[in-house]
Amino acid sequence: MFNITYFIFSSEPTIFIKNNLGIFGKDEILLKNWVEEATKSKVKFELLWRGSLDGYGAGTFHSKCDNKKPTLTIISSNYGRIFGGFTSAVWDHIHNYRSDSTAFIYSLTYRIKCSSQKDQSKSIYASSAYGPIFGNGNNIIIYDNSNRIAQNIFKVFLGK
Repeated sequence: MFNITYFIFSSEPTIFIKNNLGIFGKDEILLKNWVEEATKSKVKFELLWRGSLDGYGAGTFHSKCDNKKPTLTIISSNYGRIFGGFTSAVWDHIHNYRSDSTAFIYSLTYRIKCSSQKDQSKSIYASSAYGPIFGNGNNIIIYDNSNRIAQNIFKVFLGK
């Protein structure tokens, strides 16, 4: 079960992350630096959708996040792990991979980030049946109603 928070940002020079995940101080600065490095611009975060407030359904994710870009996904697990992904590609419900040379996945817990996929043509997968999916090998996959499913995957930082 995951608490899912999604942000979209513009290129304004200020940033705020207002949430209950504890993303403040060094973690906030690290995320800001990673996103600014990827976009080569200053960022400001704006909350698009939060699973614990808006619901965890894939349909809700898509109604709030489709055709918005770029997005930063922040996921907090029940075990205190905070991780997620960034993409400049758009989410939609067409069941297709998206190419994005700026996409990355990260772990704030382990303070690391890496490309979401070696094959950049498969950086994210957009599908109406799922929340965000990063990477061809489904490095991060958030299922429909993820708060009730124990199968959500975050492979890269688990060593699988």
